[in-house]
Amino acid sequence: MKCRKCGQEIPVNLLKLDSFKCPSCGNQYRRRQASENSYKQAKSVDRKRTPFAFLRKKVWKFPVWSLLLLAFVIILAAGSGSGKQPEGKDFEVALEVASRAESGVVFFEIQTNMPDETEFMLTLTQEGFMAQDKAIVSAGKATSSGFTNKGDPLSGHYELTVSTSIPSLQSETARQVIGQNGEHMLGKYVVDTATASGKRVEGIFEFDF
Repeated sequence: MKCRKCGQEIPVNLLKLDSFKCPSCGNQYRRRQASENSYKQAKSVDRKRTPFAFLRKKVWKFPVWSLLLLAFVIILAAGSGSGKQPEGKDFEVALEVASRAESGVVFFEIQTNMPDETEFMLTLTQEGFMAQDKAIVSAGKATSSGFTNKGDPLSGHYELTVSTSIPSLQSETARQVIGQNGEHMLGKYVVDTATASGKRVEGIFEFDF
């Protein structure tokens, strides 16, 4: 045991006495105090030297890594159900169109599994009438601008053609999924141009207003 005041080692024979003074500085000790200090010092040394002490510091990391792994799995599962197509894989094109009227103006909303940045051309026709607009896919959706009949509300039966241009005119992001020539696209909405231009998408939908 070392003296708390001067730091000098106290002889072992003094530790057996009920009370004693430090030979160097004269600081007074009682046996009980000395025993408690010796015990605390021994306990401290034991905690530092035990071969399994490192486990007390590292054991908490296990549940944290487990939670991180669980979160990663959940993110992957959510991504797989988002409707996005993996790059370089064939897929069947899905295409649904709904109309939404606001104050006499009609908007067309497209639901699709085509990749982000795919550009659709919307052509709305009626006898003696034609109007066009473009819509860009983002997260499986694309919405047109508003359609009217020269400022008047649409009325009667209309035919809406939703189509894409040839793949070379689509963005690089889109071509990474559909293929440089649209070769990964399949299904009833896919049109083969029978030329080097490749495949494109085309769907015809009818609406009454």
